[in-house]
Amino acid sequence: MPVVQKNISTYSILLIAVLAVLGFIGLLNHEMWRDELEIWLLSRDSTSIGNLLANMYTEAHPALWYIPNFIIARFTHDPFSMQMFHLVIALSSAFVFFRYAPFPVLHKVLFCFGYFMFYEYTIISRSYGLEFLLIFIFCYFYKDRFNRYLTLAVLLFLIANTNLYGTVIAANLGLILILEPILSKDARSKLPPLNLKLIFGITLFGAGIILGLGHILLQTLDWGYFSTMSGTEENKDFNWFAKNYSVIANAYLPVSNFEYGQHFWNKNFLVDFPDPAVPVMAKQIAGMVLSTLFLIISISILAKRRLALILFLFGTVTMFILIAFIWHGQLRHHGQIFMLFIISMWLTAHMTPKVESEKVTPGNILSNLSGVIFKYRLKFLLVLFSIHVFAGLYAYRIDLKHPFSQAEQTGKFLSDEKYKDLILVGSNDYAAQAVTAYIDKQIYYPESRRFGTFVIWNQERKEGPGPGIVLNDAFALMQENQKNVMLVMNYMPFESNPMKIGDIRKATDNISINFIAAFQEAIVIDESFYLFHVYFTE
Repeated sequence: MPVVQKNISTYSILLIAVLAVLGFIGLLNHEMWRDELEIWLLSRDSTSIGNLLANMYTEAHPALWYIPNFIIARFTHDPFSMQMFHLVIALSSAFVFFRYAPFPVLHKVLFCFGYFMFYEYTIISRSYGLEFLLIFIFCYFYKDRFNRYLTLAVLLFLIANTNLYGTVIAANLGLILILEPILSKDARSKLPPLNLKLIFGITLFGAGIILGLGHILLQTLDWGYFSTMSGTEENKDFNWFAKNYSVIANAYLPVSNFEYGQHFWNKNFLVDFPDPAVPVMAKQIAGMVLSTLFLIISISILAKRRLALILFLFGTVTMFILIAFIWHGQLRHHGQIFMLFIISMWLTAHMTPKVESEKVTPGNILSNLSGVIFKYRLKFLLVLFSIHVFAGLYAYRIDLKHPFSQAEQTGKFLSDEKYKDLILVGSNDYAAQAVTAYIDKQIYYPESRRFGTFVIWNQERKEGPGPGIVLNDAFALMQENQKNVMLVMNYMPFESNPMKIGDIRKATDNISINFIAAFQEAIVIDESFYLFHVYFTE
């Protein structure tokens, strides 16, 4: 695969400088939502590493992203510090990819400004940015794998403990390291002798996979997290298969449906239509056909490298099983299939035997088709990366223009001195927790009948208590503490018009409710907030 190396260092500096400026502007204008802030709250409000590990017992991901944020939170309680740390990770990922990935310069530039790298894994602060930084470093060291098994094992251990998809990719990267000497006599001849370093590396890799999967398995056994979110009760019919199989097309074409406007996020133009007149069958067929097409193209490109093909196929099948049977997820998760394809292409440059001639030789139709696809692989990537840049810049523009979440604005409003003595009652808890990142107090969650900041996703928590239970709990807290309450709701619980400030509703003989404010129109629809003052009357 040709690479333009001339002035690559200069290009690297320019690329990182542009990404740094755009990323910083993007983060200044990106209001973090609950999935970002829950990690920050856990890190901020844990008293030690041991306490952090205990607090994140019911979290959906392993600990690697939590630990550095715990360290940062010892120095500052400003959640923007997590965003700055994440930006450094994202810039490092872009640098490693641009400097060392075996693609032409234009392709690398477009990839770094694509939807996943530029928006999902830079502007939104999650563990996926750290995952791909470690994976790209792995790809860099892979060329010296016969002398770097311990280094690769350490990287695989870390990758496996970033998130569930990182565990899947780490397992498959480790698999090709194990398979290569089995399948290739030349690779066997390069193997180092079985010594303590190699044994330790193998043990470390296995421990990383066990630790990553074990964390998720324990929480599943404890309270069935994934069974409540994956749609495992769905009928395994054509609709179910089409929905899950189409995520491959979504990953390769992460373009939003513009009809949703500012609520674009996770709304793909292939399958998400606000107009019910669009036939469901048409969407399903389009998604499945495109998914099949992208699989055929990817397999044809990787076919000349047996280990790369194994990596892509095994990884894709594993992710499909995860998506279909365990947790369907969103575009940021589905995009890992596309990222796995790019990783597999990167590794082909360091695999033996050498790539054969790109000429299309006589033979059967499938062989000729595969040869043609391989020949035009860079043009295919160029088109694909260009689409990703369009999708990424569109998402970036909408994020600059509209609040991603209203949690920050709500928290700043509640930080006013006149509200400091009020008891805060928040529901739904999964959204209200984000507000606590911007206030210096805990909030009462009716779902779990407790005060806190981050949500504890255990069996004691009851989903969606409804406004009746929320009010009953608020009244009980008022009577017990002789203090007034502020309801922080991510839905409008009463019939009152939320924009009619000052609307008074009689609640009981000596308690009334006053609508205070509404913070609406967030990109994440259920992170708009409505505030109600519940107070004793004379």
